[in-house]
Amino acid sequence: MSRFRAPQSIHTLRQFLSGSICYIILMLLISGCTETPALVVETTQYRIDDTAVWPENNGDDTTWSTAPVLSLPDTAAVMWLRFNVEVPAYQTLGIKATGLAAREVYWDGVLIGEAGKVGHNVQTERAGPIDAYFRVPDTLATPGGHQVTLRISSFRRPQQTSGLRMQFVLGDFMQLTTAPFKAVGIPLLFLGGFVLVALYYGALFIADQQRLPYLMTAALCLAVALLLATESWRNALGYMYSLHGLRLSLVELFTGLTGVLLAGTFAVQFSIPRIRFIVFTLAVAITLALILIKDHETATYAAFAMALFVALGITGWAIQHRQPGARLACGGVFICLIVLFLSGHSFMDLAFFPAFSVLVAGLLTSLGLQTRADRKRHEMARATAARLEGELLKKHLQPHFLMNTLTSIIELVETSPATAVKAIEALAAELRSLGEVSGQHTIPMRQELALCRAHLEVMGYRRAVVFELDTTGVAEQHPIPPAVIHTLIENAITHNAYLAGTITFTLRETVDDGMRTLELRTPLVNPDPQVKQEGGGLRYVRARLEEVASAQYTLSSGIESTEWVTRMQLPVNLP
Repeated sequence: MSRFRAPQSIHTLRQFLSGSICYIILMLLISGCTETPALVVETTQYRIDDTAVWPENNGDDTTWSTAPVLSLPDTAAVMWLRFNVEVPAYQTLGIKATGLAAREVYWDGVLIGEAGKVGHNVQTERAGPIDAYFRVPDTLATPGGHQVTLRISSFRRPQQTSGLRMQFVLGDFMQLTTAPFKAVGIPLLFLGGFVLVALYYGALFIADQQRLPYLMTAALCLAVALLLATESWRNALGYMYSLHGLRLSLVELFTGLTGVLLAGTFAVQFSIPRIRFIVFTLAVAITLALILIKDHETATYAAFAMALFVALGITGWAIQHRQPGARLACGGVFICLIVLFLSGHSFMDLAFFPAFSVLVAGLLTSLGLQTRADRKRHEMARATAARLEGELLKKHLQPHFLMNTLTSIIELVETSPATAVKAIEALAAELRSLGEVSGQHTIPMRQELALCRAHLEVMGYRRAVVFELDTTGVAEQHPIPPAVIHTLIENAITHNAYLAGTITFTLRETVDDGMRTLELRTPLVNPDPQVKQEGGGLRYVRARLEEVASAQYTLSSGIESTEWVTRMQLPVNLP
């Protein structure tokens, strides 16, 4: 049975993507059912003064100023607003008064409700909900012209916000109060979808050799779900206007996190060079944008634009290097980027959910294709490793190796019986070690080094040479595929005519950020810079590394001065 057990099959992936597409279509159909408010007030009269007679004073306009509702003076002091409306007959008439202020609402001079408590300072004011709904009493809600007056104060407005952000909508009271729940339905459906994808790939990460792209994908979907939850907070639950700054800060935080994880996920998936530098630079740029750009919409727009441009560059690099699924991933990013430019600052409110779903669909599809390619490569590596392992054992048991070794031992029996006994024990130890490690996936480095030293001892008796293996600094508990170092040393002895003296092989290990580098230096008798071919021994090493580390390893070998140097980099923790 294969050890590469991916719980996800391509068929399952197709079913998942088909379900996601149906899911998106359903949500788009639902979105078309959102109702339009009856009347939106665009301009209002205002007066920064607190006089109790204003609700009843509906005739004198000389001391009032006029401004668009969204451009009222940015002040915390008590302000009066007044506008006239012409309303048709409603079954239940209501007003939605939105803003970063405490509010009192008057209909034709009659107080019909409060949102918080209007005050003259932060101690006397009590914050009200940012979106407040007031029902006009039936006795006052007659068709025709009416005057709406508001008394507001904004001493508890968060520092990072600017402007009162007032909005007034008149219409059927039931439709006004139920509209937020209808509007929040789509984001919550997307939120649920992203949470499911996050859980799915989190489980894949645990079950499937802890592949980092799965973990990054799960983290990305979780960040998007948190962003959607924060965006939906207002319509789903509502909050006091004094908490508006906290919500904006959370939106910016999760926007930045989503942008960094988006680029990081593609960078890890396609194994681009200089991942840390690229992701760190993007993180710094997004952080600076979110801090320095004061306008919230502009800051989040800039953060998404930078993340998508970096993701586009990464996927473009992957296409150039013919990586599986790169075109699909690049297509998803490109579509999302186009939608971002077309929607402008309305991206988060209007287009984020469908655009980002297309992007994630491209990401998941490319990840599935890459998983299939990795699985195929892994199976080929396993087959190659099994064949080379058989050849390795055959090589040590073949008559030529045993005959030469036994011949050397016979000579030692005649000249030095005690040394002959040691040679027989060394040969037995090497053959016993080979039998123990054959068929294993990985073994501790101490077992590998014991096998190497047994072989060096045997070859020392045969060549009348003292072979030493310097392993200073090598962690003997780290796992390694069996007979990898042993094969490299055997190659060195086979291809070099070591005739006398002491020959020292040097093995060093360095560890950095979860990866370790093993460097083996073997002395050359006749250095020949033209020697470049990769023989059976090196092919065996490559196949074993591919089997345990997939695409996470590197292997290089060549002449440096008077030594043959082999370097291999692989994860510290192997499955």
